[in-house]
Amino acid sequence: MDAFLDLIAAALKLGGKLFLVDSKRQQPAVGLAPQVVERRLNDGRAFRIVKNFYEPDDLVARCAAAGLEIRVQETASVFMFGTGSRRG
Repeated sequence: MDAFLDLIAAALKLGGKLFLVDSKRQQPAVGLAPQVVERRLNDGRAFRIVKNFYEPDDLVARCAAAGLEIRVQETASVFMFGTGSRRG
């Protein structure tokens, strides 16, 4: 992820704005690794996927290391979102 954040920082001009949305940590699929979750589609099919979850404070710290200043918030349901900019 850190290389990805470096790419975002490089793509933004100084003061450039960013917005991110991701899902919050969920319960792992029963009997599977913590990073494996089940996603169910509208047609009822279910898939197990590998998902890397980040805690808001960890995400803020990783972004800061890449030169990005962000504020991360969580919704009451399943999402977290962040707004920020590239520091000068």
